[in-house]
Amino acid sequence: MAKTIRSMDTVYTVYRTIRTILAVPALIALVVFVLIPGILVGILAPFQPKMLKVSTGTPLTQVGEYKSPGEGTLHVTPKQRLVGTAKLPDTYGISYIVVPMEGLQPNFDEMQSFSLGDVMVWDYLEQEDGYYLLVEERGDAVYRHADILDWYELLWLDCTDGTMTTVDRMEAAGAPVFLESSDGQILLSWQGENSAYINHYDSATRQRTATEPVEVCMSSFAPTPLGNGQYLGFWRDYGGDFQEKSLDVEKYLVVSNEQGDLLDSYPLDKNYSVTETYIVGDRGYALLRHKDKPQHRLITMSLDRENEKLVDVQCYTLPKIGGARYTEYNAFVWKEGEGLQVLFSGPLDWGMGATALGTATIMDDGDGAPELETHIFQATDWYGPKGAFQQDGELFYQFSQGGGILFFR
Repeated sequence: MAKTIRSMDTVYTVYRTIRTILAVPALIALVVFVLIPGILVGILAPFQPKMLKVSTGTPLTQVGEYKSPGEGTLHVTPKQRLVGTAKLPDTYGISYIVVPMEGLQPNFDEMQSFSLGDVMVWDYLEQEDGYYLLVEERGDAVYRHADILDWYELLWLDCTDGTMTTVDRMEAAGAPVFLESSDGQILLSWQGENSAYINHYDSATRQRTATEPVEVCMSSFAPTPLGNGQYLGFWRDYGGDFQEKSLDVEKYLVVSNEQGDLLDSYPLDKNYSVTETYIVGDRGYALLRHKDKPQHRLITMSLDRENEKLVDVQCYTLPKIGGARYTEYNAFVWKEGEGLQVLFSGPLDWGMGATALGTATIMDDGDGAPELETHIFQATDWYGPKGAFQQDGELFYQFSQGGGILFFR
């Protein structure tokens, strides 16, 4: 009997040992696959952008369309001109065209065209008698210092006599941007090899009057004026060292002034860049786009103007809309009576044979997450959002595809 008990004790001891050995991998698996991810989600959740809620509003109504003489990106300006780049028949490279509008129909018989050759147009500034253009010299670009610095030209297109002249030329990291002109000057913000700069140009003589080294260079698109010579915009901080083969670029949403001083900043995910900003009273908005994927984010904030600070900055993921495979967002628009809107477009199938396009009203009272109210039109082809313009007190939205343009209200 004693031998039997000792045998049972031995069996039980072996059983407990085996159970302990088997329990260790199970415990490790529990920690690795359940507890650690749960802890990480709890830690990272506050830093992950939340998806905005979407509701459906009244649909858009198409009110006009036309076909341009060549493929390119065209849009209507505040001065009721149709402008942009186009590949015209029997011409080399691209041309910049200026077309007067008659209602919603461009008058191509009165079109002016300026041959630009093999360049890329990054931005323009409209004047009463012409346009300042910022172009990148593709064919003659000199690539060095980690392929960061390229040659850019500032051109003047005179619509009164049809001439085109070069105003200035600079080697910059990324395309320079126009700041709001003041006191008869045109201001240009750009990043050179040794410093950021702001160039001053006399709008009467169209000559550069000064180049001032500054702390901050605005990037990508024209920043939004806040008043008192301050701007809300996007800054790529290259760290001041262009000799490295791989640059660790930091990205920020910033408040600066026309002297180029950094007043405040908000760090951004390195995969995202700001494509547009907008101000409504003391509320600020920024539209972000992923560098590789059709993914967009919306940043909201309040402006502490007295202390020149951004406060209560929040980041949200912009959703797919209208059953689209993905949604491209572009251009903030202010519509009287409704508020701030953002234009969008997305293919309903991978062949891009049909598109859900429209505008989303950003409903934001500054208390909690904003929501989107969408106004959709189901198009039979793919069209990209290109902004909006006022005509006779009414707002019209513009979407384009190649040389085709659609207008909506």
